[in-house]
Amino acid sequence: PTPSVVTSLSCHRGLLAAGHASGSVSLLGLQTGEPVRLLAGHGGMVVRVRLDDSVLESSSVDGTVRAWRLA
Repeated sequence: PTPSVVTSLSCHRGLLAAGHASGSVSLLGLQTGEPVRLLAGHGGMVVRVRLDDSVLESSSVDGTVRAWRLA
């Protein structure tokens, strides 16, 4: 999926997680702005993202919550 309008943000240790209206979540390097990963798994707009050392959590208006391992 192609990212769309950003609906939520979280940053931690040089990474930025962005939740999108399209239901995807992108992970970017803060210093470079370069994409690290694009994650798909929601059927609706992402309303919350939370990033820590090893897990990115996201939730969506479709009622799903995802936990993505980063390591």
